[in-house]
Amino acid sequence: MNYEVFLSVPVKTHMALYCIIDSMLNRIRDSLLSTRALSLVVLLLGSGFFLASCATEEVDRGAPEISLNLSELDGKYRFGVTDTVLIEFSEPIDTAALAVEFLPTIGSDGISKFFQGDRKLLIHGAHKNFGRTHFEIGKSFAIVLSHLTDLAGNRRGQIQLDFAPYTWSDVDFFDRDREDEVDTLFGTSSRWRLPIDAGDTLWTEGKLDGLTQRSPLDLRDAKLIRLLPMDTLSVLLDGPRAMNIKLELLGPYPEASFDSLFYDTNPKLAIQVDSTRNLGRAQFNGFVPGLARHRAELGVGNAEAPGLYVIRLNMFQQLAGFYRLRVVLKRESH
Repeated sequence: MNYEVFLSVPVKTHMALYCIIDSMLNRIRDSLLSTRALSLVVLLLGSGFFLASCATEEVDRGAPEISLNLSELDGKYRFGVTDTVLIEFSEPIDTAALAVEFLPTIGSDGISKFFQGDRKLLIHGAHKNFGRTHFEIGKSFAIVLSHLTDLAGNRRGQIQLDFAPYTWSDVDFFDRDREDEVDTLFGTSSRWRLPIDAGDTLWTEGKLDGLTQRSPLDLRDAKLIRLLPMDTLSVLLDGPRAMNIKLELLGPYPEASFDSLFYDTNPKLAIQVDSTRNLGRAQFNGFVPGLARHRAELGVGNAEAPGLYVIRLNMFQQLAGFYRLRVVLKRESH
């Protein structure tokens, strides 16, 4: 018998073929009992056929799992106003069977969804400003997925995903007539004034434009922050590539006379400066005020006192768009 030809037969999962293979292997084994080594080889090959047959059986992986492209904090996924939410499935799904509901249902017409193949669901805001689609500013929402089924018919139970926006600190976006041009990031008894506290790091968003010259309100959007001499501050600015936004840090100012001093500040005195240029990103890292700076600007007796600093965004182009700031403040423990 030509063993080589026989062993090259492809393995099938049909039970009848199992019986044929088993019968033939038994006859080969019996005919070779006088040669112990060959007998052992054939027995091992027979076991290999059996294992290979089992391996061709389709394994049921169960219902599909999901993953998202966003970070999660306190049970809610954090998103930016212009972000696209990606829900990715662990295997191809029945897109026609999947039901997607947005909560609250009132106002959900401002959210759009579409499938990219049978493993990706993309969700973004349906509002449009400055050439960008975006979510409704400052609004949380939830997504309820029902009848999530893979192509083998395995179904998951209902899933609810909760989403919370990055903090919107650009107050003049809602109140065009306010006189105060500075958005305050810090609180009196906590590090951040804004409602979502993520420890050392605060994400905040706003809108900047150069469409009007009636005031420096949008041309010089500013964020006020309080720093101790040995704090470490890092700031990352993201914005549209078409907008050249200048990122500046000014200060320190004494709290009692901030208003009278800040608006007369010469921008050339900025202590940290960067620009997004056509890259869409600007930053400065690891700024430490230091005792010498506080002593010189706040007075000898206030060298260890906190000072007010201003993170200011400048843009003089006739453009408008959304921006995002990541502010990291690390404070030495005392």
